[in-house]
Amino acid sequence: MSAGEVPEVGALARDVARDAVGCVADRHGDRVWLRPVGGGREWDVPVGQVEPLASRDDREGR
Repeated sequence: MSAGEVPEVGALARDVARDAVGCVADRHGDRVWLRPVGGGREWDVPVGQVEPLASRDDREGR
């Protein structure tokens, strides 16, 4: 993923390495911090392992 494709703060994204969906809490350099949708502890992900979610089916894992 290029820097131009990094999801904005507040957007939903998938951590492809963990197959986990989170809300983008922060972005800095080559890292993105995701927070679980239902709340909880943030985790950081390399930019190359994050993909934006564009549709409801994506968010629901379909």
